Amino acid sequence: AGKCPLIATIPVEPSPQGIAVDPHSSVHRIYVAILNQQKVSVFDEDGYSFVGDVPVNQSQASYPYGVAVDPLTHRVYVANMTPHLVSVLNGMGSPTWLSETSVGQYANTDLRSIAVNSQLRRVYVANSAILNISSSPPVAVSPGLPINRPPIAPSSFGAVAVNPQTHTIYHADFANKVDVINGSNNTLITSIIVGSKPAAIAVNPSTKRVYVVNQGSGTVS
Repeated sequence: AGKCPLIATIPVEPSPQGIAVDPHSSVHRIYVAILNQQKVSVFDEDGYSFVGDVPVNQSQASYPYGVAVDPLTHRVYVANMTPHLVSVLNGMGSPTWLSETSVGQYANTDLRSIAVNSQLRRVYVANSAILNISSSPPVAVSPGLPINRPPIAPSSFGAVAVNPQTHTIYHADFANKVDVINGSNNTLITSIIVGSKPAAIAVNPSTKRVYVVNQGSGTVS
C-alpha cells in the first residue's frame, strides 16, 4: 500500500487537545479544543480557513479537552477537564454556545473523552463512569455504567467511542482492557485485554472494527 500524502498543516494556538469534524456537506467544519486558552477554534474543512474562536464558559475557568460532533444536529459537545462541565456549541452559521451541563455530581476525576450516538441522541463522557447525557432538550444526566478501575491517578483514566449503528460503547481503560457496553441498556457485554495503558480509541461503524492506542506499549490494537 502507498503512503498517505500530507494534505495540509493548520496552525493552531498552543496546547490543542481534542479534535472533531462535522462531515455534513452544509457544514464541513473542524473543531479543536485549545486547553490552556480555554476556547474552541473552528476551521472550515474546505480550504482549512480559520472561522473563529469560541471562548468556553466565561463565568469561570474551564479547560476544554475532548470534542465530539453530532452530524445530524450539528451540535458540538466539549468535555471540560474542570470544572466538570459539558459545553454544547451550535455548529451551524456563526458558532455559539447553547448550554452547559454540569456532571460534577458524578465526576471524581477530570473529563477528557466524549462521544456522541446521533441515533439514540446520547452523549457519553468517560471519567469515574460512562455518563449518559441526553442531547435533546430537556438535558438530563444519569450515572450510566460504573467502570471498575484499579487505584490509578485520575489523569490516567481512559477514552470512550461509540458505534451509532449498533449502539455499542467502547471504553478504553488504563487497566489494559476495553470494556464493550450495550448502549441500549447500559449493560457490560465483555472486556477485552489490549496493550499497556490504552489512552485513545476509535471505531469504524462500517467494518465494526475498533482501534486502540496503547500508550504504555507503543502499539495499536
